[in-house]
Amino acid sequence: MKYIAQLALFLYYKRIDLFHTDRIPESDPILFLPNHQNALMDPLVMAAYSTRKPFFLTRSDVFANSILRAFFGFLQMMPIYRMRDGRSKLSNNEAIFERCSEILLGGKSLVIFPEGNHNIHRRVRPLSKGFTRFLFRSLERDPGFNPALIPVGVNYQQAAGFPDSAVLYFGNAIYFQDVLVPGDEQLTIQKTKELLIEQLVQLTAHIGDEEQYDEILDRLERNKTDFTDPIAVNKLIASWQDLPESPYVKTPFLLKVWDIVFSSLNFPMIVLWRLGPKRLIPEIEFTATFRFLYSVVAYPLAYVLSYIVLNSVVSWEYALAFIFGHILHNLLYVKLR
Repeated sequence: MKYIAQLALFLYYKRIDLFHTDRIPESDPILFLPNHQNALMDPLVMAAYSTRKPFFLTRSDVFANSILRAFFGFLQMMPIYRMRDGRSKLSNNEAIFERCSEILLGGKSLVIFPEGNHNIHRRVRPLSKGFTRFLFRSLERDPGFNPALIPVGVNYQQAAGFPDSAVLYFGNAIYFQDVLVPGDEQLTIQKTKELLIEQLVQLTAHIGDEEQYDEILDRLERNKTDFTDPIAVNKLIASWQDLPESPYVKTPFLLKVWDIVFSSLNFPMIVLWRLGPKRLIPEIEFTATFRFLYSVVAYPLAYVLSYIVLNSVVSWEYALAFIFGHILHNLLYVKLR
């Protein structure tokens, strides 16, 4: 199943890279703490490419669909209930917290998004202290409990756009015993959050100026910034006023032609996407998630149907040639556009 997910992501993304994976301990319990921009694509990329097979905590409402629930089971995702889900459901979190504690005490890895929710803005938001609950709960059972807390910068070129690129940057491990202040839980939480923020704002693009956010982002986009390189991006952000106020670069003619060819060859799929799943997207952060899941389901069905029709009209050789040619064209478009 993991290889199927990797194949699907390879076909969907122009590029997927992971940097500094050597910073991930091979045997210590790990709490991965990524920023959260892109709904279910964030955990999916981590689940498909992580060597530690982590468990995930995610919002409970995405488990409502039985098909998706089975898919999330593959991802080892567990629901976390919020006040908006109903006060009566909050008690369900106790069993989840207990399970998370068992995972960490068992030397396994867990992924929690410390910002608490997703937001497509290129900014690291204030961290919730919720992720520390599992740490202190585990510490009560084992005073020597010392997991590695690893910040992860999740970067997208255009999180809601297509084609897109996804790049993960792993930070330096922060060992819990190194930040633990015996007898002072609040100070421990404060120190932990400060160290995490310090790394996260370097591992992903961080536009900290909320008042000028739109202007800064616009300037970066006009200058064709590579948002998958957080070090370079953050240098540009620090001196954004020095960037030229250049007009948006027009798309070259040949690329416009290629866009038309792609749209023509995929016209039925694009129409179905716009009339169906796209209208159901609740938030912009779910755009890529819906598009990816739609592609994973719709394209295999379309190719099977195409084979049946073409095989009955012409020949199986022509049918296979058409299907493989279509797949190759779409792959080249995703990788080179």
